[in-house]
Amino acid sequence: MNPDAIDLAVFRELQDTAGAEFVVELVDTFFEEAPVMLADLRDARAAADAERFRRAAHSLKSNSNTFGATALGQ
Repeated sequence: MNPDAIDLAVFRELQDTAGAEFVVELVDTFFEEAPVMLADLRDARAAADAERFRRAAHSLKSNSNTFGATALGQ
């Protein structure tokens, strides 16, 4: 993993708040759902569906920021 990919302070705070085991579940779910969100972004762009694109982008951004993946969230 690229050490700059995750803001470790944000990630550790999430672990402290939610518990390390639960965070593992969240990360696993994110790895399953992120490719779907990216595909939805591509499909929405191809269909010129701005609202669908906005929703998918917002979901990807908020999920990324939750884990401290702020560069991806941007």
